[in-house]
Amino acid sequence: MGKGKAVADAACKFCKLRFHVDTNPLVKNLDKNDTLKPRCTNARDCRPCANFIKNEEEYADMTASALEKYLQDTANQKVYDEKFKEWCATRREGGRRARNRGAIEVSSTSSKTARQISKVAEGGSSDDDAAADAFEQASKKLRVTASSKDDEIALKMSAKTGSEDDELMSMLWGGDISFLGGGGGGSDDETQAKKKAKVGGTSGTSRARRATTVDSKSTNANVANAAAPSGAASDAGGSDAASGTVFAFQVGGQSKKNAAAETRELDKSEGLVLQANQLKFQVEDSRGGVMQLSLSKVTSLLEKLETRLGESTALFVDMIRCQGPGCRAETVWHQLKDCKTLVQTISDFIEALQDKEAAPSTLSLRATALRDLKVTLPAQVNNAICQRTAVAMCEDDKFQEVMDFLNPDCEDKYPDGITCVLPKDLSEDALRLVVREFQGGCISHVINQCFLRVPTPSGSDAAGKSEAMLPTMKRILALCDSFVASKIYHSAAPEKSPLREDVARLLTLLRVVCSETDVVGTELEAAEAARLQLVKGKTAFQSALTIYPAGVFLVETISGLINQSRKDQALQAEIQGVFEFTQGMKPFCRDTIVRERDGEYEISVPLQAKVADMTAKFFSFKDNASDRAKDASSTHLAAIDQHISQLHGALLEAATLRFEKKFPKFDDFMEDLATGKLSDSKTTECLQMLAELSSYHGLPKVHLGKMLGKELASDIAGKLGAVSSISRLLQGALAKLCSLSAGSATEELLFEDRVTALFKGLKDQIVIKQVEAVVPSWAVSLSKVTALIEKSVASFMEQATSTFHGFMVRILDAEVNLDTVLQTAIVGALDQDDKDGKSGLDYAKFCLTYTSCMGDVVTLQSGTETSVKVHVSFVCLSGVLLNLSKYMVMFKEKLAEAEELQAFSELVTRDFEAAKMKQQSKTIYKMHVLSHMSANFARFASAASSFASMTSKMTETDKEMIFFKLLMDRMSTFVAQLLSQCNNELGNAWAALDTSFQKMISLHSFPDMFKGDLDRDQIAKLVADHNTVLLLQLGSKSAALSEEIKTALDAIRMLPKDSVLSASVMTMVVASQSDLHNFSSSAHQGPPKKGERIVLANFTYFQGSMTLGQCLTRDLKPGETRTGLAKRCLDLLSSKGIKCEDNLKRRVDSLTAGK
Repeated sequence: MGKGKAVADAACKFCKLRFHVDTNPLVKNLDKNDTLKPRCTNARDCRPCANFIKNEEEYADMTASALEKYLQDTANQKVYDEKFKEWCATRREGGRRARNRGAIEVSSTSSKTARQISKVAEGGSSDDDAAADAFEQASKKLRVTASSKDDEIALKMSAKTGSEDDELMSMLWGGDISFLGGGGGGSDDETQAKKKAKVGGTSGTSRARRATTVDSKSTNANVANAAAPSGAASDAGGSDAASGTVFAFQVGGQSKKNAAAETRELDKSEGLVLQANQLKFQVEDSRGGVMQLSLSKVTSLLEKLETRLGESTALFVDMIRCQGPGCRAETVWHQLKDCKTLVQTISDFIEALQDKEAAPSTLSLRATALRDLKVTLPAQVNNAICQRTAVAMCEDDKFQEVMDFLNPDCEDKYPDGITCVLPKDLSEDALRLVVREFQGGCISHVINQCFLRVPTPSGSDAAGKSEAMLPTMKRILALCDSFVASKIYHSAAPEKSPLREDVARLLTLLRVVCSETDVVGTELEAAEAARLQLVKGKTAFQSALTIYPAGVFLVETISGLINQSRKDQALQAEIQGVFEFTQGMKPFCRDTIVRERDGEYEISVPLQAKVADMTAKFFSFKDNASDRAKDASSTHLAAIDQHISQLHGALLEAATLRFEKKFPKFDDFMEDLATGKLSDSKTTECLQMLAELSSYHGLPKVHLGKMLGKELASDIAGKLGAVSSISRLLQGALAKLCSLSAGSATEELLFEDRVTALFKGLKDQIVIKQVEAVVPSWAVSLSKVTALIEKSVASFMEQATSTFHGFMVRILDAEVNLDTVLQTAIVGALDQDDKDGKSGLDYAKFCLTYTSCMGDVVTLQSGTETSVKVHVSFVCLSGVLLNLSKYMVMFKEKLAEAEELQAFSELVTRDFEAAKMKQQSKTIYKMHVLSHMSANFARFASAASSFASMTSKMTETDKEMIFFKLLMDRMSTFVAQLLSQCNNELGNAWAALDTSFQKMISLHSFPDMFKGDLDRDQIAKLVADHNTVLLLQLGSKSAALSEEIKTALDAIRMLPKDSVLSASVMTMVVASQSDLHNFSSSAHQGPPKKGERIVLANFTYFQGSMTLGQCLTRDLKPGETRTGLAKRCLDLLSSKGIKCEDNLKRRVDSLTAGK
């Protein structure tokens, strides 16, 4: 089974169908088990493909590797698939290839390369023409050739025109079979000469040495005459009488060496025949040897037979040609072919027998194929087929059908049932024993197979595994019940038989596991006894219950139920004792556990050890007892739980008493702190109290875990911890709180870490409720401290935002007019960064730290007598919207300012004219203005992100969201305007550079002036030309412009997606970046190509070439050398990434080398 699975997930390398998954294309009426199988073990192709390739002329001559490589082409694979489907459809209908009647397919293999040759012939000649055809074919075999003697001629047999297989068939069956279509060519000398020429001359081959011409004076004349056809002999006699000429025929000779080699080959072949016969005897062995056969050994023998038949065909042809029909070679050849068929059928049968997934019908069909070859299969095979059929029925939950299948009385209903395996020549008593043995074995096998099922659990825990296994247990229970209720029960498992006892024990286990109610007492004891007998004894189900997953689950479940039952008995005895102890106890209260000594309250639990034991046993019962045991002891558990709860309450009351007694001034200190009446002396005393309180233990020397259990102990510990935590926070922030109570609220003070940590703790409702549970009055005092912080925050926010109350009122308008809001008079100027890089108040931090969880309101004065009260969180949101509006006003102003400026080329020309007149220029370009706009995009995006994070934690922000959306839509318009102006500037610069460059080319022979000998005057004229100077200025300014546009485009991508950067805006951004890249990329520096626009790469190349050319030709100044000047210039160009004409670089290299 393991080897059969080796290719379970593989696919055929030719048709690409998956093994054991896709259906067999040759099966007409498909069954669920009729899946595609590999040709043999570890094969990568299927049998349908193997047969199809042998019979398809296009692929027959290809080796497997060549065909696999050929099918890698998609078109070739498609053609192959279409032909393969057509061939499979024909085979499914019972047909073969569309051959004419009388067609014969002959398979032959050469000694070197395997090949398939199909010969097709039509029996179209009538009976009347048979003699003429035979004479014509015989006459074609003879040819007259000149002899070495002048008075003789030689009558020779013509060279064979068919394959060696055709000649072999002719020898074996008699007569000429050239009508099968094997010749293909005539028998004339020219054709034979051509064939000999193709193989490079055959005179040196063994066949040529064996085919010798016998002289007319040879002593073998009688043999030659006897071998000739009758017609030829009569003609020869006539000719001999007339002219005295003797006719000679070719007679094959054979050396002793060749004969010995042929004998060895025949011995090897007969050895394989012997192995095949031995395999047949093993299959027929009544002791069941077929059940232990190895598929690999059978496959190995089959491969040897196929190899022998393939490689030895030529040898058999030669031997039969020499020895004639009926010889040993003919006999062995027939035996090899028969043995191949036999071993192939045995291989198919063994494959199905060992494949546990193979359908019973598949195994039955292959067994029938063996019987057709006169192989007598032992009874074990029929038994295996019947067992598989029964298991298949059981898989479909057909339990009653299984019983009928094993009932001899149901032979009419199931002819292939138990009756087909029963011997016919036994007495009634002996037959009854055989029936019992087979029925019992089959039932045991079916039940064991059911235990093999491994369902997928719904979870990794025990409950998920139990839920998944329960359906399998119910199926096995139903099967066993069907067996007990069936007609074969008494015959298969008579009274006191081991099978009956084993089935009864198994039913005991299954009924316990499948029971919907709790099983206790004697039933569990009986199940435990049955489990031990099934597992420890040599029973029919021992392996299934100890190895198979479902069986192991069944045994473990029974063991678990037994252990739980015994554990419940012990736990119930313990809880009974605990209950009796609690009946004599007094109820727990504060007075029973608190004692006053020396002004302090001490806590002592009466009978502390016994109470701890009571608690431990109570929780042990709750953790380990079953639900049934808990229900039975519910009264006892409720009584014990009441005592533990009373103790929990008493301990908490005792802790409250200790805190109030130890810290009586806590409420007064918090009151004074909230009202600003906490003096310096009181502050010092308060700090001391808080320091002591933070480390004070309310319940010392009490083991809460032992007294109350884990859950209640954690409850009290959490409440006492909350008191200590709040005390530490108050201690750390007390000085800051005193400043707040004095009205000195500042941004730095409110954002001090200790103040924010205290506010967060005070707003934690869980912590406050825990403090309230310990000392209820302290929660009220802490709420006053919380109110102090919130009041300080609200006051600070109202004062800090007083300058834009009018702006906030406009946000609340029913219809907001954005144009009336986005004015400097309304929103103010953009805040300048301070020394720490901050720009105005951090409204988002205020909101997330304080105002989002506050309930205070702020009064807005709109400039009129009316006022509006709003939540303090609205003020924070308005502050963020104000910052966004300030940016929008600045963006609007910059766009308008840039729109008023002249185009790039005009400003460059103006600067150029001013420089000619030696005037100082302070020209402002459009991108200088727009760069101030793009420089603030990151801050604008940060403010927008802060607004989004603030509103995500708030409700009822419709007004703010409407105004925010208006701002984002207007910002999207501003970005589109910015992109438009950037594109206009880039286009203007590009056109100006192109015009100036083309003008330079028209006036000067660039770049040719730098490619040959350098003309000093020509280069000097180029450098001195004012058009060249303007071009240089245009180029350098264009490079700077490109960098500014690139910076602006990068900044635009930082703006909020969707809300600002819509799909249309992003399209404009991408287009602008593409144009900018085409213009400013330095990847292809060089002279401009004809018909293309000038780009910065062309200008850079011109600039570098002109600079280096000038250094190589101009007059040297004092202290300069040509080599040093040129080398410095070249190094400078290299450092800046500027390329120049290669001829100039070579000149510099020559100067440096001293040439």
